[in-house]
Amino acid sequence: MAATTGTVVRAYDFEILRQETYTNTTEREICTCKVDVTVSTGTYASGDGMTFSPVTVIQAAMRDGQTPTIWQACPVAAGKYTASSVDYPLIGGLCTNTTGDINCDLYQEDVTTELGNGAVTGFTWKDPMTFQVTFTRLVIGE
Repeated sequence: MAATTGTVVRAYDFEILRQETYTNTTEREICTCKVDVTVSTGTYASGDGMTFSPVTVIQAAMRDGQTPTIWQACPVAAGKYTASSVDYPLIGGLCTNTTGDINCDLYQEDVTTELGNGAVTGFTWKDPMTFQVTFTRLVIGE
């Protein structure tokens, strides 16, 4: 089964981690931001997790015409969704990055019990899950 797809709702709280830069072939700076993610449709399969792609939303929020290169992400806040009139917290687990696509398993509030296999249709999100995303971008003026 394929991973469930998460929707990046917004990117915010941008920060340059250090004022110094590094050069591989061009001068780059290391940045970070928070992204809010929800899951509205699909069939969740434990072990396959959820995948989300933050590049487009980060690029749109920064409005500087640059394409960020995603390095990594980690969960920083649980989200809360409603299903069948009951509220459930949900938080991402350990994240991996494959060419800018972030993948993580989804856990219940005890952070040890993975979300069960099954459809995730009909979720109404009260609060999205929040992830801290680290990325690089060209230094302005390069």
